[in-house]
Formats: sequence, structure tokens, C-alpha cells
Amino acid sequence: MSTKHSKRRDSGIMYELLVRAVSQALVEGDEKGSKKALRILKKVFASGTELQRELRLIMSLMQTTVTNQSVATSILQEAKLAARMHDVTKLDREKSILIREVNHGLNDPGFYDQPIRSYRMLATIQTLINDWRTPEPDLKRAAEYEDKLVEWLTTAKEDASDVGMSDLTRGEQRLLVRSMSKRLDEKWRGKLNEAQTNIIRAKAQDDGTLEGTLKGIQKSLVEGIQAYKTTHAEAYETQKLGDVEKQLVAENLDALDDAMVSRFMLYAKLDEELKQED
Repeated sequence: MSTKHSKRRDSGIMYELLVRAVSQALVEGDEKGSKKALRILKKVFASGTELQRELRLIMSLMQTTVTNQSVATSILQEAKLAARMHDVTKLDREKSILIREVNHGLNDPGFYDQPIRSYRMLATIQTLINDWRTPEPDLKRAAEYEDKLVEWLTTAKEDASDVGMSDLTRGEQRLLVRSMSKRLDEKWRGKLNEAQTNIIRAKAQDDGTLEGTLKGIQKSLVEGIQAYKTTHAEAYETQKLGDVEKQLVAENLDALDDAMVSRFMLYAKLDEELKQED
């Protein structure tokens, strides 16, 4: 195998490209394209393949964080041994199959141009793995890249749940949000009220507007409940609305998880119903 880095023969990058292709196709409503990319992903990185073994090694190095350089150096030595245990001939053949599957199965001229998170580190790791297997590696490059990997291993990683729209360029963000908004309008037109639609869009955009959107619903519903209780004497209804009000006021908007978003979808619906009642 050549020690020169190639995006198309980089297991980590190709995996990320395929995952991104699946996601993008789903966002755009291209179910057929999504299934094609997913089929390739499952086939070439199936359990027991050399591609999967190499990918697991790469992702372990990408995701591991240690507290000191001595531990990081030990991990590098273990990774080096693991890399040399792979069947390089079989791996090379599987990578050729992967490239052929993508080129002919997806037939997407822009597939290899998709931006990849942590592209440089993925490329660094793949190049190092290639060098570790080579009888006469580029020692200068290997030493430089090993230093970079040690630094990476001792650097705190961003939690995967925190990765979102910020990883895309502004142009990609606009394109993605526009596509998602179009799909949202087509699927839920007439089923969601304006406040519920605003929640979903703010969640999808991940641009810091979600908290403000939820605060607006919180304020509106509290006011609506208080107004309703002053004009209606039904004990059961006012008691239940009082319970909702207490829960709503107690919501911690610093923890914007999916469960909270789901609750505010219900709050928004209740707020609409109270306004209609008035």
C-alpha cells in the first residue's frame, strides 16, 4: 500500500463521507439515495472486514483522551502493533471495492468534496497507520505525525452531542436549514401551529435562538393560564392548569434537551387552545 495519503483510501474519511451522504439525502427527502449510501456503508464496513478493523483503530485514536504524554505514547505503541496485525492485502482489496461501490453505486460527482469534521487529524492517523506498516517509512514525517497524535490524545475532545450546525460553513447551514424548513412545511402544514413550527426550526438551526423561542412560549402560556383562571370557576380545570403552570415555571432552560423540546411542543398547543377559548 502506498504511504502517500489518499482521501479515497482513508477508512475514517470514507466512513464519514458515507454517513454524511446518508444524512444529507434524508434531509433532502431523497430516500432512494439515502438507502444506497446506507447499503454501501453496511456492506463495506461489515463486522469481520479489515476495513472495519482499521476503522475501529482510527476511531479509537480519534476519541480517546488521556491525561499525560507517557500514557499517550503507550497507546501509540499499542496502536502500531494493532495496525501491523491487519491483513494489508485484503484491506487494500476492500478499499478498492469501497471506491468502486461509491463511484458506481452513488454516481455523485460531489461525494468526495463534502467537508469532513477533523479531516486533518483523520488524514494524519491514516498516514501514520500506513507508515507503521511500511518496511521503509518516512521517519521524519512519522515522528512529526506521532507528535501531533500525542498532542491530540492529550487534548479534551468535544462531546459528540455538542457537534451540530457549527461544523458546517455558513452556506451549508443556509442550504440545510432551507431544505429542512421546506420538508417541515410540506409534511406538517396544517398540523402544527406557528409556535410549534418555530420550536422545530430553532432546534434544527442550532443558532442560539431556541432558548428565546421557548421563553416566549413560557411567558405567553403563564399569562394565558392566569387569565383563564380568573375568568373560569371550574375547580378541576383550574387545578390542572395550576399544576401545568408550576411545571412550566420550574422548567430549567439551561438544559435544552429533546425531552424539554417535546414538552414545549405540548405547551405551545395548550397556549393556542387557551387563546381560542378566550
